[in-house]
Amino acid sequence: MTVGISLTNGREAIVIADSRQSMQGRESDTGDKLLEVICDVFTGTLITAGDANIANGLFRESRSFPHDTIDTYLTAIGSWLKNFVDDVDKRHLTSVREDVMKKALLVDESIRAQYVDSTLRTALQEYDERRKRNILYNTSFVFCVVEKETEQVKQYLIEYSGHTELFYPSFTIGSGGDAANLYFATKLQCVDMATLPVVDLLFFAINAYNKATVNQGVGGTPKIAVVSKKGTRVLDPKRTVAVANLSGAYLAGGSRQLTVGNTRNAMGKILEEESPRYDVIARQMGSDPKTITGIYIPFSSWQEQANRKFFR
Repeated sequence: MTVGISLTNGREAIVIADSRQSMQGRESDTGDKLLEVICDVFTGTLITAGDANIANGLFRESRSFPHDTIDTYLTAIGSWLKNFVDDVDKRHLTSVREDVMKKALLVDESIRAQYVDSTLRTALQEYDERRKRNILYNTSFVFCVVEKETEQVKQYLIEYSGHTELFYPSFTIGSGGDAANLYFATKLQCVDMATLPVVDLLFFAINAYNKATVNQGVGGTPKIAVVSKKGTRVLDPKRTVAVANLSGAYLAGGSRQLTVGNTRNAMGKILEEESPRYDVIARQMGSDPKTITGIYIPFSSWQEQANRKFFR
């Protein structure tokens, strides 16, 4: 599966999506699950969890959707998603019927009609049950957006059944959502989200992402975006990898220098400075600049390294 995270203070938001996807029974870490959406009226990001084929198709087609208002854009997404799923359903049910009719040729003619009726009824019941449990197309999207007129962040959950505005400061989708939500639930107790600066949103969101990677199917180098009235800014790969690795090292507890304050300050420099001092940050992490900016090291690997230091 996957994880997508959106965390906002009402004026700005940090949005993160992982890059792991399953295609034809194999996994890769090359999926792009975060789409920038920028127009004259609003700016934001669309993130997804679920079927990679549906997500890739929607991302490709959504560039031609109407952008005159947020609602028309959301309606267009919902219409495309419903049409896509309905078309697949029709082809699936047609295939089931054709298969039953072929098999019926081997059944005695006297009970053939009864066989067809009974078999089709059972197949339709199984199909209805799968739809009720959302097994067939368990794909959803979160749209995090700032309307330029109001300058306020809004979040929407988009599924096959329609879209809903979300009024939580944090929202997650995908199989990694439980671990990310547990982190938010424990770390954001009694926190007034409206007072948090964007660097703190990044601190909490990327930590939740690393916690989510313990779930099966979640991982790969994340994609991180800052959404605000200034526009949508997707962090470049070097900054993204550095922030993700810094979070992993901090959560693992392997370096005494990575206090909450030092980690937060380092993330702020990576986020805001034109040329962050990666050498200084790397020394705090017990690593080197090329490593912390070159490749994303999973949280579990940072934890393994910390445990070896502690238990040796």
